[in-house]
Amino acid sequence: MENRDNTIMNTNLLPIVPLRGKVAFPHTSISFEVGRKVTLKAIERASNNDDRLVLILTQKQTEKDDVEPSDLYTVGCVAKIKQVAQLSGGVIRVLCEGLYRAKARALSISESDGCIYGVADELPVRHGDEVLEEAYFRTAKALVKDVLATDGKIPKETVVKLDKIEDADEYIDVALSAMRVRIDVKQLLLEETHVVERLKRFEQ
Repeated sequence: MENRDNTIMNTNLLPIVPLRGKVAFPHTSISFEVGRKVTLKAIERASNNDDRLVLILTQKQTEKDDVEPSDLYTVGCVAKIKQVAQLSGGVIRVLCEGLYRAKARALSISESDGCIYGVADELPVRHGDEVLEEAYFRTAKALVKDVLATDGKIPKETVVKLDKIEDADEYIDVALSAMRVRIDVKQLLLEETHVVERLKRFEQ
């Protein structure tokens, strides 16, 4: 895991970005178009803060437009806004860098002045038996290699990045962000914090 300053390691009250059809992972970049007022408010509030942090939570029902706190998974990714670009038609494209996995505290998700907020607690990575983890890691890399050989839509820079990653937890995050996997499966793997269990589920 990357070294992080004290600010990032602390619990944060953050504006929430409700994401449709995607799951945001740490160690990756994610871009999305913003049109809904609730998301615009979250980006606006975060952009006015020095840390520019948001909590990205995936919607349970992609087709729902008017989102409420109960419509969101509580485990997501704290991300830093890197770029905001204005597109035609009043649409905004946002580029974020995923920093760490986090869980919104129970009953902390609420709406205020058109923006959804939540108290985000970092979910620490849990490592187990090193030998077992390494064995599952080798299997996971072999699986990804097979997928890369048949899927020509994964960007070359992602392939190069995967080859250089030595940490199993980071590897899963980067691989999942690029692979065509069901949203519910990605969410399940995001929520799992034990590395060996993540590897097992990933290989299934």
